[in-house]
Amino acid sequence: MRLVSKFFFIAILVVAGGISPAFADSNYVVNHYATVETAVRDVFPDYSSIHKKSIAIDSGAGKMIERKLGEKWSIDSVEWKEIYVGMNRVGIAIVLDELGKHYPITFCVILSPKNQIKSVSVLTYREPVGAEIRKKRFMRQFLGKSTSDILTIDRSVDPITGSTLSSWAAITAVKKALILGDIIQS
Repeated sequence: MRLVSKFFFIAILVVAGGISPAFADSNYVVNHYATVETAVRDVFPDYSSIHKKSIAIDSGAGKMIERKLGEKWSIDSVEWKEIYVGMNRVGIAIVLDELGKHYPITFCVILSPKNQIKSVSVLTYREPVGAEIRKKRFMRQFLGKSTSDILTIDRSVDPITGSTLSSWAAITAVKKALILGDIIQS
């Protein structure tokens, strides 16, 4: 009986906000909306193959990325997927996790060989609200953008009302992908 009382007391504390152990986080949801393959198929329905590649980011490249991005870069290698139609490389797909309000959002950014945005997709969304950023009307704003474009809320990207942090996460993922695309495709 005493053990049941202890669990009941802990449950009351959790509900009242007195403690917040990781297992009591009821806001954490995982919604898988796409895979890299389905994101690629949406852009290149006739793609024939995807080849996984990797590149090490040395300290010089890391500092250049930091300068262009305006924030700290701590990733020492990047994976991407080259997309082929027959023998022709038609683009690359880069998968990035960016922090939303509380949890990472997994994006797939597809770039053309000229390093312009062909598509941005949300693969996995983990927040309880704000998944509207995955809608085509929001993601269309990035099409054709390159590293020469300025990407900011209200200046070039209209955020989703109530999902400003998720909107910023999408912008950051796109910026990172474009900068990495410059390195990968040069």
